[in-house]
Amino acid sequence: MDDNQTDLPHKTWKIYIILAVAVVGISVLVGYLYLNYSSYQDSKNEEQSIDVSPTEIPGADIPLVQDALKDIPTLEEQSVAEPANPEILRKQARNYILINDLETAAETYEQESLINAEDPVLYKEMGGVYLQMHETVKAIDAYTKSIEINPVDNNAFIDLANIYTTQQPDREKVIATYEEAISKNPKNTTFHILFASFYERIGESAKARSLYQKVLSIDPSNSIAQRKLE
Repeated sequence: MDDNQTDLPHKTWKIYIILAVAVVGISVLVGYLYLNYSSYQDSKNEEQSIDVSPTEIPGADIPLVQDALKDIPTLEEQSVAEPANPEILRKQARNYILINDLETAAETYEQESLINAEDPVLYKEMGGVYLQMHETVKAIDAYTKSIEINPVDNNAFIDLANIYTTQQPDREKVIATYEEAISKNPKNTTFHILFASFYERIGESAKARSLYQKVLSIDPSNSIAQRKLE
């Protein structure tokens, strides 16, 4: 047999071995590149999730909301440095409302109430937050506290009456709320008109008419009372 023919099987096996090694090497390289690409994609996705998270906030494209998002970290640092500063806490609570974090807003108002317990506006704003959270009892308590501190020209009367009209219907409490509002603010035509409107809705037209007439005695040019009486 020819020597070249004898060497042929050995050469063929060498080629197979080289090809096998090459295939394994290529597979390892592809696997390495794939793992690195996956890691890169994961890191990009994490960065994107951090960047786009604020868009989950309703109205995140509104300048006022964007300003709130920027201000919150600074105000948090200030509140740590000045924990007894009610102005910082109030700003922070309002920012939380803007980004729709009502629970944190309520907690911040509660924190402010510990150091600023005699501010009627604080409790009115707090009541509004609890109302949005459907915490009706807490909203009633907050509005009632606001009225106790300042019963003069305080729109918390209206908010409280609205709760007793819709969220927690109680006709007698609506009437009592408006009666107190008018007794404390006899010249406030808004309270009279809203009370008259309530009486209209429950079919007490004579009482409604009396209230509209009272409005005209306070403000003869009041167009709402004029139109209703006509």
